[in-house]
Amino acid sequence: MKKKKLLFILLTVLLIPVLDIRKGICNELNKCIKLLRSSDSQKRMYGLAAFTKFDRKVSHKNIGLIIPLLYDKVEGVRDGAIYSIRVVFLEPSKYNVLRTPHFQMPRLEKDDEYIKAAEQVLPHLIEKLKNEKESLQNKALMTIVAIGMIDNNLDVIIEKLDSESENVRYHALVALGNIGKESKKAIPKIEDMIKNDESRPVRDTAENALRLILGLDIIIDNRSELDKCVERLQNKDPKHRYQGLLAFIRLDRKTCQENIELIIPLLYDEDEGVRKTAIDISQYIFLKPPVNNFLAITFLRPPRLEKDAAYIKAAKLLSPHLIAKLKTESELLQLNTLLTIACIGVIDNNDVDVIIEKLGSANNKFRTYALLALGNLGKEAQKAIPRIEDMMKNDESNLVRDVAKNALMMISEDQP
Repeated sequence: MKKKKLLFILLTVLLIPVLDIRKGICNELNKCIKLLRSSDSQKRMYGLAAFTKFDRKVSHKNIGLIIPLLYDKVEGVRDGAIYSIRVVFLEPSKYNVLRTPHFQMPRLEKDDEYIKAAEQVLPHLIEKLKNEKESLQNKALMTIVAIGMIDNNLDVIIEKLDSESENVRYHALVALGNIGKESKKAIPKIEDMIKNDESRPVRDTAENALRLILGLDIIIDNRSELDKCVERLQNKDPKHRYQGLLAFIRLDRKTCQENIELIIPLLYDEDEGVRKTAIDISQYIFLKPPVNNFLAITFLRPPRLEKDAAYIKAAKLLSPHLIAKLKTESELLQLNTLLTIACIGVIDNNDVDVIIEKLGSANNKFRTYALLALGNLGKEAQKAIPRIEDMMKNDESNLVRDVAKNALMMISEDQP
């Protein structure tokens, strides 16, 4: 009897930590489910960010939670769902959304759970290739790249090689290369593109895709990465300029900071998509790599690099142009600009008033993002304290009141 009692006590001691861990996971998963099913699109985005933070095994078993959001009525949520699916098939410590080469995705081992999850989502990603706008088609292709599998839908990707869009052709080639030997039926078309495609980047990508399908190593362009960036950033085609911006952020952070002037003209580009990308990548120049999940960055505490002389110089060159964006751009790009200012945390004192003005916006998001920016500016935002204190007590939005409280704390903590 005593032996049974001792055995029961021992098992209890051993199992309680396991049960506590499982209970913790269940609690977090339930919170995530609540966010994913919220009627508020911003909360659904938060839910997607939370989903990518789970252990990959948990994510694979619960991948079905994400699938309905691939068909969400809000484009940004669909975009986030495609991205979140991509992340859960990659090794979190090795994947950096802005710095990982497309032909070298750090994929997890394809065990039974991986394959089962992949088989669940692939038909829906293929559906995105048939009925989504071009930018989301490209992101769906990149998620197929991350998974590195395809079911019976290879022809849908091969069809994309005939697209008029250089970006779509490029991403389709990357997908076929990553799928590997299963893409052999695409070889005749890829060989033709190597010789005849009008775009040099597509021809180069076609050659590497072919090599991967045949089991060969890819060819590396030995030109300086910065030289390749400059060539793209100054191209007449906005799609090339967009690719140049993505290539720029793959450079070492110091190189980016020292060459920040290459980005500034693109903040005024005639193409709105290029302007948006220029604003967005400006955030990451000042953040510690790897940026594993841009959806999950906490903008009240961004993982900022040390503010050394190069950081300050680059920030001061960039910040007047970001302030100009707050005066002239669309609402969406103004919001992105406020987040970029929050990430950088440096601005001229004379420009703080422009951000304070946004606290009077009728738009909850504007007030929230302006508070995030002011909080991250620290002592440079002291003049905003009375206004923030008032918002903390009286703003109609619970979220805005909470962010105001945190922003006030950050400004106060930064006092000498």
